[in-house]
Amino acid sequence: GLGRSNTGEYITQGRLKDTTGVTTRSAQPWDGFTGGGDEVLVPNPAKQIEIESVTMPFIPLPDF
Repeated sequence: GLGRSNTGEYITQGRLKDTTGVTTRSAQPWDGFTGGGDEVLVPNPAKQIEIESVTMPFIPLPDF
């Protein structure tokens, strides 16, 4: 999961080019959050994901 340090100011969208070694699990508890959401683990994201865009939402998420 994402912790409190992730401000949500930027959204990165990409495409998974290679599914080798990719697994899923329930997110583990972290930084005061309970976890449990879907989580995708990509072993080598720099080589397996092609970034298509990075944008800044109009309204950043509030601080926790």
